Amino acid sequence: MKIKRFFAEDMRSALKQVKEALGPDAVILSNRRVDGGVELVTAVDYDPTAIRKIAYAPDSGSVSQKKEQQKNNHSRQLLNDHPLLKEAAAKVKNKPIKELDTFGVSSKPNNKLKALASNSNNSNFKTHAQMAKSQENAQQFSSERLNALIQEQEVKVAEKVKKYDLVDDGSDIKVEWSEEPTLVAMRRELTSLRGLLEHQLSGLAWADMERRSPAQVMLLRRLSEMGLEATICRKVAKRVNVEGNIEHLWRQALQVLSRLLKVCGEDVLLDGGITALVGPTGVGKTTTIAKLAARYALHHGASEVALITTDTYRIAAHEQLKTYGRILGVPVRMVGDAGALRSALYEFRERSLILIDTAGMSQHDERLSDQLNILYEGGPHVKRYLTLSTTSQVWGLEEAVKAFEPKELDGCLLTKLDESTSIGGAISTAIQYDLPVTYITDGQRVPEDLKVARAHNLINRALTLMQKRYREVTDDALAMVFARGEEHGREVL
Repeated sequence: MKIKRFFAEDMRSALKQVKEALGPDAVILSNRRVDGGVELVTAVDYDPTAIRKIAYAPDSGSVSQKKEQQKNNHSRQLLNDHPLLKEAAAKVKNKPIKELDTFGVSSKPNNKLKALASNSNNSNFKTHAQMAKSQENAQQFSSERLNALIQEQEVKVAEKVKKYDLVDDGSDIKVEWSEEPTLVAMRRELTSLRGLLEHQLSGLAWADMERRSPAQVMLLRRLSEMGLEATICRKVAKRVNVEGNIEHLWRQALQVLSRLLKVCGEDVLLDGGITALVGPTGVGKTTTIAKLAARYALHHGASEVALITTDTYRIAAHEQLKTYGRILGVPVRMVGDAGALRSALYEFRERSLILIDTAGMSQHDERLSDQLNILYEGGPHVKRYLTLSTTSQVWGLEEAVKAFEPKELDGCLLTKLDESTSIGGAISTAIQYDLPVTYITDGQRVPEDLKVARAHNLINRALTLMQKRYREVTDDALAMVFARGEEHGREVL
């Protein structure tokens, strides 16, 4: 067993030193706080199996009383001749037996004596070491005491490992911050001071920006008033040539925004296919399905359209789609798993357009993955369009996009424009996640209130809504969003 002491300012640094010096197999024997930090006593090559072999070796009954006395005399002589052993004996004297290994007392004395003898210039010590070498089978401790030592040592090591989370899988050491009330209050106060400092610095930075680039500040202000996300506002402002009068710059900014917003530009269902609408609950998927079906039936006939719903959770939703089916004269099927979806698709294989309505669920609902798996497994060639309500906040829109895996989406539909007071958040989300907008809905009429998306129409709608609800964005709000750097610009004004 190799024993080593480590000193550091804190426990984390000490544990890091132990791991770097001795590796993941090191065992912490003791720890204590000293002036300037902490002290750890560690060991490697701890082999309880070898100790057990010695502990349970058969007693040497042939050792006479005289040899026992001679061995004790030799031990006392060794203690007197060698200062290291004398110091160790003084420390062990008042310690329980379970702590002997802490001071380097091994159950294999011959190896230790040979090591000490090789480093000592005392010839008398060498003589005693050689005499001890002849006593290979002599037991230094009784079997019972060694067994107790092993068990207590193993318990102690296990407690140390559990306490400091010492694992040999290379993972970082876990640190639990203190919940002591004083420290908690201090952290809260520091957070408050940091926020106050950021507010002061952002105000200075914004004032400097107004002085250096008033045209860019004007663009950021107007784009923010449209309800656009801060990152989109920056992206547009950076692509505008700031030379010219204010109105020319503003028209140029709107053109840049229109180019950033991707739209399909044509009726994506004109040639039919298999299309599914996905999205959170309450965004208008079922009504939009009915509008799409009616639009297609007017041009190609009801015999070319079929409806499928995977919403087995809400009776009202299923009945609503069946009602639309009866009005339009198209069949409706309800499926609950991937196998049923495949069967329904095969049944309607002769129809040119199949529309699939899915269950509306929150992005936090655990059953959402089941709904998505039905589409992925039951209809691998199904086009998936995310339905987004323009009445939702931008944070909710972003969460919905992430929940429905944007890489697997073919585009999006924007609904409820007639109910929205600002569509800047929806436009920002479509640009941010590179989702082409296919259709927009702005009313309950079927199919009149369904339109193919056009970028300039959406931008004009956003401007109209901004003028209706005009709300001037304060300099403080702009400063907090735009003057703190690109990485902090996720807010919407």
